[in-house]
Amino acid sequence: MPGPVFHFKQFRVRQDRCALKVGTDGLLLGGWTDWSGVERVLDIGTGTGVLALIAAQRAPAAQVDAVEVDPESAAQAAENVAASPWPDRVRVHAMDVRRLRSAEPFDVVVCNPPYYAGEAASPDERRNLARHHAGLTFAELLEVAGRVLAPEGRFSVVLPLGREAEFLGLAAE
Repeated sequence: MPGPVFHFKQFRVRQDRCALKVGTDGLLLGGWTDWSGVERVLDIGTGTGVLALIAAQRAPAAQVDAVEVDPESAAQAAENVAASPWPDRVRVHAMDVRRLRSAEPFDVVVCNPPYYAGEAASPDERRNLARHHAGLTFAELLEVAGRVLAPEGRFSVVLPLGREAEFLGLAAE
């Protein structure tokens, strides 16, 4: 089980109040995403804020908006941002991303989405929101990304094994 603080070279992430902790999939997504030439980033479902902070570190000119529906996780993400080297470039929004409206498009949208649909749920409602599609379906995620991305923008997402065909089918529609 991960400890309450996850340490990186340039920042740290407290995670004791977040529904989901820092995981390998999110770290790989942060490492695999092409951050070159990026000025505006949207992190959907920021959780601890780790992807938003990776974006701020790897795209030094970028303004990062991080959206989290769970108020407790959003509060901890905001604290992690405040304690980072980039508090002036990362904004955390405690809201449902489906309500997001942005005057300016984003160069990169990044998301480590809810993985499970129909599998056994946890008795912890916050964990369910973070892990299950009841909070945000693939179709809703794609709708948001399509609405806020710049014409030449990039959408980076990590998907669970066996769900890529479903996601790509929805993306092709």
